[in-house]
Amino acid sequence: GEILDQKFDIYTWQPRFVMYETKHELVEVPSIDCTDKDFVNFLNSLFNYTHKDIKEKIIFLDKARDDIYDNKDILRIIKNIVNVVGSNNLIIKKHPREKKELYDELGNGVKIINDNFPWELYCLNEERRDKVIIGYYSSSLVLPYIIFGCTTKTYSIAALITKHVQGIDQYYNKLFYDMADKTKFTLDKNEAYHV
Repeated sequence: GEILDQKFDIYTWQPRFVMYETKHELVEVPSIDCTDKDFVNFLNSLFNYTHKDIKEKIIFLDKARDDIYDNKDILRIIKNIVNVVGSNNLIIKKHPREKKELYDELGNGVKIINDNFPWELYCLNEERRDKVIIGYYSSSLVLPYIIFGCTTKTYSIAALITKHVQGIDQYYNKLFYDMADKTKFTLDKNEAYHV
């Protein structure tokens, strides 16, 4: 209590998307410049990251299920995506806390990024203009926009998840809706938010 009662500024990217009430001043931090190769190389070396281009057009960002979401439900959605776009056009970036074996049911045709590097590191290094990012309830869907100011075709398919979690659903739905609304994007007919 006492610390929060003191006056201090909160530094953040894109303060207009902060979703909590605060009496403190929100100070905007400038976006990270993806073209600053020295800085990008510094971050790569910090994480011991060597970039490999993602050839697939569609990237599915999974999130940690933490026994909250039904694995069969998520796999059902991924299978539907594969049926529409083909396994050669899709790659899954698994969440670092998840095991690769979760995806065994999908078969050998679906490629998995099986590492623990943050998605933001990929975004710093990857040309995303021709990519489509799909995911659910993950801040990684919007962080490239918030941190780097980069726009990518990004869709939240949270509305397709059958098991919903009170609070988490409302938080993410509000974040994606506010962001889509404030950046003048629209919702598609399946209520998958485009950021």
